[in-house]
Amino acid sequence: MLLIIFLSRAIKVVSPGFVGVRVLFGKVVEPTLKEGLHFVNPLASVIRLDTRTQAYTMSGMAGEGKIRGDDAISALTKEGLRVKLDLTIWYRVDPEKAGEIYRTIGMGYEDKIVRPGVRTVIRDITSRFTTEDIYAEKRPQVTASIQDMAKEMLKERGMICEKVLVRNVALPDKVRDAIDLKLAAEQDALKMEFVLKKAEKQAEVKV
Repeated sequence: MLLIIFLSRAIKVVSPGFVGVRVLFGKVVEPTLKEGLHFVNPLASVIRLDTRTQAYTMSGMAGEGKIRGDDAISALTKEGLRVKLDLTIWYRVDPEKAGEIYRTIGMGYEDKIVRPGVRTVIRDITSRFTTEDIYAEKRPQVTASIQDMAKEMLKERGMICEKVLVRNVALPDKVRDAIDLKLAAEQDALKMEFVLKKAEKQAEVKV
């Protein structure tokens, strides 16, 4: 009977997509356990951390993210105008850093690190660009800058940022309309320039 109890406590299974962090007498024991069957000290507990890719969305649309209500990130642009961004980040726990994450952060790393860290990154990057750049012309560059900084931030905390997507940029109506009009005027000017050049070439051919 004692042998059965001993074996039941000593045998631990770690499922695919997880790692096991051993805790003995309140201390984390390295290395972490990879997926599969393991024999451990029967006095130790094994905490399983998910290492699969996880998505975290912050959005102004109800039901899109984990936070109820408007969870878009409010930030100031280079000119000091306030914009709101909807964003999704895909990240995962670095299996090699799982023990350190559990030791320093615990299980609530998404709320303690990912969410506040990404929101800080967005506000930092947004302040470097104009409203028009963020809304239209340089959105890919803005997204890339956010992703690069998020990667560095999460790497320092034992996590891997795989991708960041800026899904929407919301501006005050008057600002958005002004930018849309400016962009439309620029497109019309380019079209007119093309038409004039084409007409000039046709005239040269006739001569």
